[in-house]
Amino acid sequence: MLPKKTQSHFYNNPSYNVSQRAVSTNLQRIIHAICIEKSILLEGPPGVGKTSLVEYLAKKLDIPLYRVNLSEQTDLIDLLGSDVPSDSSSAFKWADGVLLKAMKEGAWLLLDELNMAS
Repeated sequence: MLPKKTQSHFYNNPSYNVSQRAVSTNLQRIIHAICIEKSILLEGPPGVGKTSLVEYLAKKLDIPLYRVNLSEQTDLIDLLGSDVPSDSSSAFKWADGVLLKAMKEGAWLLLDELNMAS
């Protein structure tokens, strides 16, 4: 049984169309990856709906989604986490990065603009 759908999100709009060829192909790839529990790399020209399709599916399946726009400034600390100052002035505590948060929650992690990362 699929999780409850959220009614207030704009992807519930009936005008969102997944029948366009590139979107449909990516949809098939994503569904296949879900079935075999593997990660997937979607590539293609800008503006064909790769990111919005992942956001659409996550919302429809009620799966938490973290999205990170990668750039030259993105550091592994952003993804994995680091020690950060705690409430007391002399102590530090670990703060999970987005990758670890997503893994712990069973969420999807969308690494957008992968080609821009150093």
